[in-house]
Amino acid sequence: MLRFALPFAAGLAVGSIHTPSTTVLAALFPIALLLFAVPAFVPFPFRHRWLPYAAAIPALLIFGVCWWAFRTAEARPRRGADGAHLVEVEVVHGASPRHVRCDARLLRSWSADGTHATSALTLLTLTKDSLAPLVRPGDVLMVHAALSPPLRTPDPGGFDVRAWVGPRGIHDQGFVEAGQWRHLAHRWRWTDLFLPAQERVWQWLDRSGLPDRERAVVLALLLGIRNELDADQKDAFARSGTMHVLAVSGMHVALIYWVLMALLRPLGGGGGARWSRAVIALLVLWGYAGITGATPSVLRATVMCSLFVVASLLQRRSATLNTLAGAAMLLLVWDPRMLFQLSFQLSFLAVLGIVLCYDPIRRLWSPGNVVLRYCWSLIAVSLAAQLFTTPVSLAVFKAFPVWFLPANIIIVTLVNIGVVGGILLLLTLPVPILGPFVADALGGLVLVVGHVGRFFADAPYAYPDVRVTPVQGAVLMAMVLAICLDRLGGQRSGRWVALALVPALAFSIATQVLHTTSVRELVVFDERAGLVMALREGTSAVVVESAPGLANARQRIERFTRASGANVVDTLSCADLWTAVPVRAGFCVGGAGAWFGAGLNVLVVGNEAPPPGERTFDVLVLTAEREQAADAALARLRSGGQVILSGSLDGLQRWRIRKRCTELGLACHDVRRDGAFVRPIGPSSS
Repeated sequence: MLRFALPFAAGLAVGSIHTPSTTVLAALFPIALLLFAVPAFVPFPFRHRWLPYAAAIPALLIFGVCWWAFRTAEARPRRGADGAHLVEVEVVHGASPRHVRCDARLLRSWSADGTHATSALTLLTLTKDSLAPLVRPGDVLMVHAALSPPLRTPDPGGFDVRAWVGPRGIHDQGFVEAGQWRHLAHRWRWTDLFLPAQERVWQWLDRSGLPDRERAVVLALLLGIRNELDADQKDAFARSGTMHVLAVSGMHVALIYWVLMALLRPLGGGGGARWSRAVIALLVLWGYAGITGATPSVLRATVMCSLFVVASLLQRRSATLNTLAGAAMLLLVWDPRMLFQLSFQLSFLAVLGIVLCYDPIRRLWSPGNVVLRYCWSLIAVSLAAQLFTTPVSLAVFKAFPVWFLPANIIIVTLVNIGVVGGILLLLTLPVPILGPFVADALGGLVLVVGHVGRFFADAPYAYPDVRVTPVQGAVLMAMVLAICLDRLGGQRSGRWVALALVPALAFSIATQVLHTTSVRELVVFDERAGLVMALREGTSAVVVESAPGLANARQRIERFTRASGANVVDTLSCADLWTAVPVRAGFCVGGAGAWFGAGLNVLVVGNEAPPPGERTFDVLVLTAEREQAADAALARLRSGGQVILSGSLDGLQRWRIRKRCTELGLACHDVRRDGAFVRPIGPSSS
């Protein structure tokens, strides 16, 4: 399966880069069939037994290209004015008190020029309606909304909607107001069988009396629902390196599989026992997948464990690496876009690391004590998984959780108990005395998990910045694979490949350092509560805030410094800039609303008009909409300059200023509408 999966995945990657025309695909497909058919029907002597697989490699590569073109072909809705759309909900990502976000497949669209059949996916944000039922996968809705590509610019290092929806094949998004959508019908899905079990979990949570924070963790552990976690909780688990426990994934499914096999082992090894064991295991595994909503991460693990169950039923030897490749092959056939989804990549890399490196690491030490042996096995699993996932994680998240080993030993142990306790709770909830006891015990366990996560998140040097580019991540991954080839596969060429990659890594790091020290830019963050902006020159940055202690300012600045490599040397408030006495901060100087530094002149305007003068500015930042002040500021803008509207302005104020800028022919960036403002500063700007 590994030999099949690799060329097929390579074909999918080629097809994603360049999808051939229908004529080319029609010519390639018979060639692939011929490459498969000839080795199958023509006998080869033993010394040429490698020829069938040699022919299968290009055939699978071609099949991958053709399959990508076939599975990703879709009819997108036409661009135009607001229209009505008939959609079917595919995935519900989460719900807040006011909104529901979901992926929906467009079935039909209506616009001014008629009716259009469509099959594209779109990201919808639905404003909750008190009269409408809860939205769940399979619901058919009629929505009235304008669909458009996600164009908002993310904060540097912040959440990028385009990068999130792109690998799932979503090109458009829409915001639907309350009263502009209606529930029409529900198309049955197999996960509907488990709605009563989900409702029992919700009923227990409603009756449990758990505080909101503990309730959010229980939802994440049992059902994989993380939308109720607050930013502080997510940050704590991310910084401690245990975020994976909050996503119902392979760890949860593997634990259930292991418990099932241990409980069913007394059935014996006869044919009837094997069939009973397999049926029970498959029902429980797929039942758990249904209760958790059959998310992609759960499906991946369930498919893999199901292959183990089938192999045991047929009394066939199951090689874990072969099973992993088979699961990957099946899932990529089902949805080729999974190849480029981060969760898919991290899941399979983690399992691949455990398959290849767990036993060699575990055999390095054999403690006699049972507790030490258990702790060492957890350490070996964490190290093996981190070995293969770290290059990708560093390239994406730009930081490394230093305390992931002790945090995983404690938290993973508690979560394993919690998952088993959650399943036990589903069975004992109606039982007097026992049900409440299990519920209280699970609530206390979750409380401990939260405190442990926060403890490691606040430990010294918990989450240092490690700025790795995608190219460096690819080189590091190649080095890890080469070292494994040498140490585990006995191929000495692996060490030479790893050594040969060292100069490439060093050159990439040197290039990155030179780029970091030469960059100059102005960033106005996508903050609605007020103004947060940073002026960067090389590895130094100065931050200006409209008021100290804005809700999300710390997280935004932290992500900015992690992604850019710049350190904040000073922080000012708008009040500091508006003083008559000049203020110096780092490489910048400000006063009377003006801010100078890194070859850029910025004017921050509030309710008061800027003081008179002849100096012109490259950027105007408006934090209030006093007509006299705004007109006086616009007159000071340099030709080719930029007007920025702070997120603190309300909708009517922003509309008025945008209209005024259009009349004057000025470029205007609305932070609420357009996202963050990022302006590189070249040498000519000074």
